[in-house]
Amino acid sequence: MRASVGEGQPSAPTRAWRALWVESGRAFAARLLLLLVALWAVAIILSVALPGGEVRRYGVPLAAALLVAGTYLRRPGEAVFGLALFVMFYETTAWFVGNPIKRIDEFSILLLVPIALWRGMPAWRAWWWWPREAAIGLAVVMGILSSVVAGVPLGVWVPALLLLGKAIAFFYVVLLSRVTPREASAGLWVVVAAGMLVVALGFFEFLDPAGFQRALGMNEYVKLRSENVVVKSLFVHPALFGYFTAFVSLLLLARYLVTRRLRWLVLSLLVGTGPFLSARRRAILALAAGAFAALVASPRMFRDLRELTRTWAPAATGGLVLVVLFLSLLTGLYELTWDRYLNPPSAVPSASPGLPGIEDPVGEGENRRARFALYDGSFRIAADYFPLGGGLGRYGSWMSRVEYSPLYEDYGLSTIRGLRPESPSSATDTFWPQILGELGAVGFLGYATFMVLLGWMLWREAGRDDGAELRILRLAAGMVFAQALIESGASAMYHSPSRVYLFYLLVGLVASLAWRRSRDAEA
Repeated sequence: MRASVGEGQPSAPTRAWRALWVESGRAFAARLLLLLVALWAVAIILSVALPGGEVRRYGVPLAAALLVAGTYLRRPGEAVFGLALFVMFYETTAWFVGNPIKRIDEFSILLLVPIALWRGMPAWRAWWWWPREAAIGLAVVMGILSSVVAGVPLGVWVPALLLLGKAIAFFYVVLLSRVTPREASAGLWVVVAAGMLVVALGFFEFLDPAGFQRALGMNEYVKLRSENVVVKSLFVHPALFGYFTAFVSLLLLARYLVTRRLRWLVLSLLVGTGPFLSARRRAILALAAGAFAALVASPRMFRDLRELTRTWAPAATGGLVLVVLFLSLLTGLYELTWDRYLNPPSAVPSASPGLPGIEDPVGEGENRRARFALYDGSFRIAADYFPLGGGLGRYGSWMSRVEYSPLYEDYGLSTIRGLRPESPSSATDTFWPQILGELGAVGFLGYATFMVLLGWMLWREAGRDDGAELRILRLAAGMVFAQALIESGASAMYHSPSRVYLFYLLVGLVASLAWRRSRDAEA
């Protein structure tokens, strides 16, 4: 009797299932996408199934965090990429399913840190870098000291410390996670695909903002800036769209500079239209800063000036084309900046701009007076409370909004729009004033040193030549480091969940691969 065709062979679904668990870049990307789909499914189903109140408030994010932690036990790479990407879009998710899902990062970090430390402690001598750990430790100690000395209530400074430290904790989770260069490359391709999707949808929104937002059920945000339509795509606010597209554009630019294939440059320029479509000055400047950082690092990558020039000439031409295409926008933004910051009117409107039906989640209120006041006040607090500062949760932080800080009244900020007790929405429009005002001069020095050491580590690693994918990752990490510095000047960048996890993901991957390479070389 003749055997039927395919007898004894596994079925197509079985082969596909087995292929999903092989060690390859495609399988990694597929598993990452499955995790993201599962997280959104958990958010949607439990937001409907669970009763309201505390059960839903904690049940939804805890279930999603358990999914991340469970994945981390076997697949740490997929878990850290999945968490960072999910949180990038969790403001959008919250628009549809409610705010409880926005606690996923806090629950996930609480679950991931013990696992990462348990795995990393046997090799602690390899990954421990005393200047970095001493710097961030100093900042933490000074924050606690300043809070105790200033008499800040325990219920204020402890949550403020956790909110400030959770992103740094994520950096250490990634640092202690074994993620191979192939897995890191595959994960970045998923990030790039997401960036290309939101830009493509952004073009449709540009043509018909109201129709696009109604079709997707997104929050209404129809505005003109410098006579240009403001685009936010799948995000609730254009600031997030501008940041993410700049981030992805820099990833693609890094790939072009290493491989010198023009298709990656073309895609980088295409995605790079996102910051311009968002009409956000900071996003445009951050994109330029990231590109400039790559230019500064280029002499370490190319053999001679001719090779450097041949690589950068197309990129410079493409950048010039973007400037010409959006010249009217840039001109309008320059005039807007001049009017609001350099030559402001004496009268400041009392109405606070915001999104219809949703709180501005990213501190983009365009309140120049509040930002200037926060910077000025931080210097005065640092001097008056030298060397400790005013205490965690007391200045420029989320907790200073939740429990309105008396420092705003003491330093005359409570009369400024956006910092008034009834609506202190602009209190988180900056980052470094918070560090200086709450942690004091010594704590500020510790935190700033931590960031400088991360930057130095990226610079050191960018000079290594041991494979294209690793060079792309290292160069991209340095570029987004420069991007984040610009962002931090006028936003709470380093503890803004929507943005900071992607930043620390790249930096943490470079740091993790660096210490593992050194350990393997010594073995």
